[in-house]
Amino acid sequence: MPSSSILPIAGRCQPLTENLAEFIDEDESEANVPIRNAHDEEEQDDDDVGEDLFEEEATDFYSQVEMEASQCFSGDFPAPNIDGDELYEGMNFPTKAVFRKQCPYFGKSCAWRLRATQKVNTNHWEITIYPSKHTCVNTTLTEDHPKLDFDMIATCIVSMVTREPNVFVASIIKRINDKFNCTVSYKKAWAAKHKTIAKVFGNWESSYNKLPRWMAVVQYFIPGTVVKFFYKPHRRGVPSDLGVRIFQQVFWAYKPCIDAFPHLKPMIQVDGTFLYGKYIGTPLIASSQDGNNNIVPLAFAIAEGKTLGAWSWFLKNVREHVVGDRENICLISYRHVSITSVVGDESIKWQPPYAYHVYCVRHLASNLNKRFKET
Repeated sequence: MPSSSILPIAGRCQPLTENLAEFIDEDESEANVPIRNAHDEEEQDDDDVGEDLFEEEATDFYSQVEMEASQCFSGDFPAPNIDGDELYEGMNFPTKAVFRKQCPYFGKSCAWRLRATQKVNTNHWEITIYPSKHTCVNTTLTEDHPKLDFDMIATCIVSMVTREPNVFVASIIKRINDKFNCTVSYKKAWAAKHKTIAKVFGNWESSYNKLPRWMAVVQYFIPGTVVKFFYKPHRRGVPSDLGVRIFQQVFWAYKPCIDAFPHLKPMIQVDGTFLYGKYIGTPLIASSQDGNNNIVPLAFAIAEGKTLGAWSWFLKNVREHVVGDRENICLISYRHVSITSVVGDESIKWQPPYAYHVYCVRHLASNLNKRFKET
């Protein structure tokens, strides 16, 4: 196993999580999702994962909310909890014929209330109605409440994101509204979602750092698999760490695919697509067909883009590790200037008699439709 294959890989782009000003609107239609009031119907909490963690970290939030919600109470009655102890049913008070405190949002978004009456032939007053500890969120709280930051939101949606990593941001906003009767901003919910994804599944840096180890495991369990890494040089003037390499490209071809090529049609089609996320790039693939017209993948690569250098490096590895010295190969591609330039290099052996370059008809038709769509 090459020693370089286990070195950590440094990323190439600036983290999105450090600058949340340019977040991605994942689904514009999410804005039309209705937000249900927290007390319009009984909450159906189907989370089993992460709820203990939520209850623990939500304590500070609820404490802050109770202080703010207490300002909504009428000032005509003294505070019943003189000693700071928890109220309970049957608790006695020395004054007031009827002691009652009620949140002004009772009957709208808050069902909490407390009531005390005078005991017969005594000067004491006893709590007769005390359903539970008051945790009503003040409806005047804004989405910028300091306690309801994206760290707090991330704690509340661990199980939701674990079950469905592609959950819509609007669903997260609705979830938080159901719990706290507070509508958070799209930006804050988006940041919480991606923070939770990183916490549950790992972040971009850890994923790239696992790539050499993953490739080494593939080579161990599938002997003969070819893996080639290409690293970026360290920038001038920046002290280099010998234990860190900057990832640029990786090529791999599984041994069963390499062994299958001599039994396939003498044709190879190459194409590429795009990666979306923190680190942009281009996955490249070379494939062929068997006698039943089934597609057989031959080789893969993750490159920095559809550049001349990327295509040259990829096609050179395909020729060296998959095709070998086999001649009369039909190479199919779309009309990209980089591919045409690479094929023109005789040293890579994609010129006759080794190969004959043709263009993909589907790409030609697509380009014609785009160029002459009104004719």
